[in-house]
Amino acid sequence: MQTIVIGHRNPDMDSICSAIGYAALKRKTGMQGVKAARAGNTNERIDFVLRKFGVESPDFVSDLTPTVADVMETDEISISNDCSIYMALNSLERQRLRGLPVVDQENRCLGLLSGWKITNYLFPRRNDLNASRQIVSSLSEILESFDGHFIAGEPDYTRKQLILMVAAMSRQSFADRLSRYPASEVMVFVGDRVDVQLDAIQAGMLAVIVTGGLSISPEVISAAQKSGTRLLSSPYDTATTVLLSRGAAKVDQMVE
Repeated sequence: MQTIVIGHRNPDMDSICSAIGYAALKRKTGMQGVKAARAGNTNERIDFVLRKFGVESPDFVSDLTPTVADVMETDEISISNDCSIYMALNSLERQRLRGLPVVDQENRCLGLLSGWKITNYLFPRRNDLNASRQIVSSLSEILESFDGHFIAGEPDYTRKQLILMVAAMSRQSFADRLSRYPASEVMVFVGDRVDVQLDAIQAGMLAVIVTGGLSISPEVISAAQKSGTRLLSSPYDTATTVLLSRGAAKVDQMVE
């Protein structure tokens, strides 16, 4: 931060000398970034005195109107556009901020990620509750979000719209629910309900995530391998796994 000591608009000898003297005093007493300035031109008398005592004329300052540069933070906190929503939320909380600049790989600003935007994503409006089960991400990025691992199938980092579906109803009701969505987009989260696991695999769902770190039967693994459905395991319970999966979306989708 810089402090400017300045006199009146049409400076005389007293104005110039007072500004120089007071700025020097503040520096001597330990204040950093203090400089003398003038708001107008000097005259021959002032120039003669300054030359005689070997003192440079103060810098001319024509305008003291504050600018953005005067108040901006130079040590900015930003986040990469490839960062997950989960990581961004943690950064906002840790830094006590309401928003974060989003930058690309060359540190160019792309926009702002606001806490409101994240909140709206995590808690959609009641008339748009389908948004709570939709996410644009890749299967492998979602897997990484909850520290899971593949039991059957290969990693896939292709980002696309995915639907997160929890098996929390009767077998028939769940089968009816699955039939409403494209199988290639659905990820089923289920505990140790073998019948539901097999139903989802036979229906050709994109992936089945077995939660709670529960064991998976050889029958289910074999069925997944034959059908091409990816079979994943999560160490967390179903609610936590789904919440972490929602956080796998990248911030570049929410830049304002």
